[in-house]
Amino acid sequence: MMVDPYTFHFHSEVISTKTLGMDEFPAWGQFHLPYADKRQLNFSDASLLRQSFASELFHAILLQLDTGSPFDFSYGLADNHFFLYFMLQGGVDFATEQGRPISRPRGNRFYVTHNAAGTYLARCDSGRHIALAVTLSPAWLADIDTTMCPHLEGTISRYLNGVEPYGVMPNCRMGKPVHEWLEALYGQYHEIPWVQGSQMMAFISYILAYYDRLAGYKLGTPAYKAMHHISSNFGDNRLSIPLLADTCHTIPKTLTRNFVNEFGQTPHQYLMEVRLWNARDIFQSTDLQVKEVYPMVGYRDERSFRKEFVKLFGHPPRRG
Repeated sequence: MMVDPYTFHFHSEVISTKTLGMDEFPAWGQFHLPYADKRQLNFSDASLLRQSFASELFHAILLQLDTGSPFDFSYGLADNHFFLYFMLQGGVDFATEQGRPISRPRGNRFYVTHNAAGTYLARCDSGRHIALAVTLSPAWLADIDTTMCPHLEGTISRYLNGVEPYGVMPNCRMGKPVHEWLEALYGQYHEIPWVQGSQMMAFISYILAYYDRLAGYKLGTPAYKAMHHISSNFGDNRLSIPLLADTCHTIPKTLTRNFVNEFGQTPHQYLMEVRLWNARDIFQSTDLQVKEVYPMVGYRDERSFRKEFVKLFGHPPRRG
């Protein structure tokens, strides 16, 4: 069986916990997995229902959080993991331990992501949040027929070879087929664990192939082309939104609108964040001075760089 990959740490005090039997389920719970291990955690202003199930090829965890105020937590991973993530309701903001944004999944969206060993931060606004995370076995991914999911091939390869700390594929709308597969997955139960696991892997395979088609379309849109162009060319001080729009064969107004709809921020905001986070990484790993770093990340003058750095991180650059 795959082991539970998560070690959770909550910023709020856990008031009580309860392990639930197979037929037990709280009235406020929305999705019941009868075959899963279930645990309820109560906080002063929130309740968390955790349902998990594992086989040799995957580990699945369904979390429902009902909270009356913003809820912060972190989770640790002991190894590199590959996830198929479903945001069924609500939303979560994920970040690295240093606070660098990773993704902002919102309700009725799903995507593929992988994370190296380490600690990650998560934050939910008040309300109800429901997410399903399926961790897939490296052995299964190594044997997957990538001709059935060509757009995932690069991400799977980078995960298996451990060449990046994390990677995020496009957030895609779940749609009717995914909801139908998930409903079948919720309802499937077999008393023999390996049969149960085989049934669930079949649904996971269908969903991955379906996701690959949606992701392929998303990766060809101006918003994603712009994001990847920024990530690869942030050090070019000539990079501007008009130039970016021209590269993506659209106009600045349309690019900005599509980018905001997809990522929740403007291309300019994303460009500034990429530049400043890369500058911070340089400061933490080298002895370079501010005057040496700001041109490396695309800034034309030190004053603007210092001002934006303080605005994002709350303190001036540490060197220089």
